[in-house]
Amino acid sequence: MTHETPTQTAARLLRDAEHGSKLAHLPEGVAPTDEAAAYAVQDAVLAGQRVAAWKVAAIRSPEPLQTAPLTRDMMIESTLPSHIREPEIEVEIAIALVSDLPPREADYTREEVIEALGKAHAAIEIVESRFAVRKEAAPLSALADKSSSAGVVIGSGTDAWRDLDFTTLNVTLTGAEPIAEAKGNATQEQTINSLIWLANHASRRGLGLMAGQYVITGARIGPMVVKSGQRLMAGVEGIGEVTLAV
Repeated sequence: MTHETPTQTAARLLRDAEHGSKLAHLPEGVAPTDEAAAYAVQDAVLAGQRVAAWKVAAIRSPEPLQTAPLTRDMMIESTLPSHIREPEIEVEIAIALVSDLPPREADYTREEVIEALGKAHAAIEIVESRFAVRKEAAPLSALADKSSSAGVVIGSGTDAWRDLDFTTLNVTLTGAEPIAEAKGNATQEQTINSLIWLANHASRRGLGLMAGQYVITGARIGPMVVKSGQRLMAGVEGIGEVTLAV
């Protein structure tokens, strides 16, 4: 029998909890004890799968940022997958990448990252932890667990976002009736700074950022529980709309 490393065990437990019983916690000796260990678990969960998107909370900038890569099967078209049992909804701005920023020794400059950015899109992130009580998961274990992401829906977008003041955009979430409305959260500057940080994090991690990927940049509404059996529509003023049947 092959002996698992703590990283491999943590990844297996998180993968099993995706469709099976959720975890109370990761066992002592398996749970990551620093960010490097948490990212190693993320990589083990990836197991070579193609990265389709990244999650980063731009509002944390200039505080230390954190991220999680999301795989192709986490890109949701329009209907909530059945294996997602306790979804919470976030409305976000996603930025598309139109050119590669592959791994390299030198850090990427602000100009290089900005040149790689395409449209801004309205997006819905589905938040679901592999832990039984999301808010009680140890922070590093939650980071290892894809930062509690279960998937993302990318909606319509625009190239004309660079002159927008992100803090003044009206963001809405509607189902059978209006659910939430908000303004504020990360500025455009914080958002761009988080993308520069992410480009260099992903480069040092040996993954890089690639054309066709999206970066979701933090909740502008949510996370919040919504009633099932309705079609949600979220809008970000000046950017786009996105829908999800739950």
